[in-house]
Amino acid sequence: MDNAHLFLHRLIECSVAIGWQAGVGGRETAGAIVSYLAVHPERLQSFIDCNENPFDWGEEWIKGGVLTWQTKDGRIIDPADLPLPTPPETNA
Repeated sequence: MDNAHLFLHRLIECSVAIGWQAGVGGRETAGAIVSYLAVHPERLQSFIDCNENPFDWGEEWIKGGVLTWQTKDGRIIDPADLPLPTPPETNA
């Protein structure tokens, strides 16, 4: 199987499992994963190889990325309009 097919297989596998557990659609979950990986292509091969899954990425895979999403009240959220996360304080 080539990388494109491996990616699609892994994307579907994760989207179905996470969507079922969270009570949301697999299609929406797949979109969040693709949106995140578009911003973090360095994680793509590790995702395909099953060395990482979206839970390894923290909340950023849901709230970040490049694609818009629709809230329960019907609003469309563009990640570009959200404030950037504040880096954690260090004791330096």
